[in-house]
Amino acid sequence: MSYENLGKKLLDKYKVFEGNFESITYYWGGDYEGKTYREMIDKIICRVSESEIVGKLRWFLRTVFARFNANDLNSYEEVDDMINFLGYTKDKKAEKSHYIFRVSNVTCEKLGEKEENQNVTDNELSDKEKRLFDPNNKNALGRAKLMLRNKSEKYYPVKNVRFKLEILRRVSDNKYDFLVVGGTLLTLAYIGIGKAATRGYGRFYPDNVPSDSTYKDLIDKITKGEVKEAFKIYYDTLKEQKKLNKDNDWKKSKIPLAPLDNEIIQVLCKGNLDSVLSIIDRAVQKVSYKGNITDCGKDIHTWVFGLPRQGKLIVEPPKSLPAIKRKNILQNNLKSFENEVIEYLKKHINNGNVINDVRKQLDNIIGKELNSKKEAARGDEIIRNMSRVLNEVANQLPDDKRREFTNIFIKLVTGYITYKENLRRVSPIVLSPVRLENKEYRIAILPFLSAEDFKDLVNDPKYKLTFIGWHHSNKGLRLEREELSNMKNQLDVVSIINNYVTNELCNEINNLCNQQTKQANKQK
Repeated sequence: MSYENLGKKLLDKYKVFEGNFESITYYWGGDYEGKTYREMIDKIICRVSESEIVGKLRWFLRTVFARFNANDLNSYEEVDDMINFLGYTKDKKAEKSHYIFRVSNVTCEKLGEKEENQNVTDNELSDKEKRLFDPNNKNALGRAKLMLRNKSEKYYPVKNVRFKLEILRRVSDNKYDFLVVGGTLLTLAYIGIGKAATRGYGRFYPDNVPSDSTYKDLIDKITKGEVKEAFKIYYDTLKEQKKLNKDNDWKKSKIPLAPLDNEIIQVLCKGNLDSVLSIIDRAVQKVSYKGNITDCGKDIHTWVFGLPRQGKLIVEPPKSLPAIKRKNILQNNLKSFENEVIEYLKKHINNGNVINDVRKQLDNIIGKELNSKKEAARGDEIIRNMSRVLNEVANQLPDDKRREFTNIFIKLVTGYITYKENLRRVSPIVLSPVRLENKEYRIAILPFLSAEDFKDLVNDPKYKLTFIGWHHSNKGLRLEREELSNMKNQLDVVSIINNYVTNELCNEINNLCNQQTKQANKQK
């Protein structure tokens, strides 16, 4: 036997899966620069990362073991030990993954390229697809406006991505094969890879997998768009193979749990890919909820969808300026800020000793920071230190004056002070386009939920602003919603999550779907 044949025989012995995949949504991958493709003489080159697939698989398996096997739901430590077959580094020890993922034969098309048998001109197709992601187009997707401003088309998502995936096992023990391969199939089909995966991008269905494959039943459910049934097959097989008999409750967990098959919501709304992505894009925007929700959650709901939950002020001048100029501008900003605060206190606190003490403390903070040997003083750190002093003063004011004072000390006092959102969290709600056999699309809601971690944030004084929307306007930042964060009896975390995941999100998706249907009928 030749060395080549011997090598192939050994390779086949440890190959646990081989199959081709095709994208059913746009893929927003990218290289180290963030470009989704590179142009060669006669083709374009796209990249699908093995590490991205393994990373998303690892995340999914964490949630699966947390749901069905974990005893400790307060941290990831236990579930990380359960999936060490994918490799780990712990206590200065490392172990290689038992599995090797190999991606090859990647092909793709950039937006605007005409597909075979399509009755549309190149110009019409190009205009339709590109305008969906053109940040200068008022009707573009909101996510595109955010991520693609001032970017060339090489940063746009790509379509019709195809690749071959092989999964090899380094060890002889095959006890994790179904867990890994089945998990990979579900991850690629419903959880996605690349940017904006939780909002419908980077979905891939298996294509041309041998009919005698071990995973035939699971693949059939995926390609038919039967989401719940696909997860049920995976869970049932996993429980049987691994003798798992737990069914942990997300309401008692600090880490996200994989959704049970009966918790997955498949919205009845149907449409083509572009319409479904547009609905998903709009369904999680706060503006969509302003007019039709009256409970206390309407102003604080966005944390459920993984959007910003806190904010901070940055008073730093642009870093492009020379260091000495930046320092002078920062000092002027802070002194202006201090003077405005002192003037307000003079009007509303009839106590010269308190005012003098406040000025002294603020001067010390500004002077200490600006004269430190740091490479550059950070304006937001200084504001944070100053705010501790001002919070003590605010507590001495009547409620109406306290709110007014709070608005003043976070006011945008010069053109160099800007607002910046901070503390983002990956969305626990995965919204996935699901392609049916007839090529129509539906939307599936996959809730990877937890509650105890959010309860901690509500009750921790450090995170008083957890549920507050800070909104930038010409008058500064409004904190009227601070009152809501103090209404603990109305902030029942579990009820809010249930309401927004099972009720309001579904209603909003259906409302948007009906609107699109009416508009389409008018245009006919």
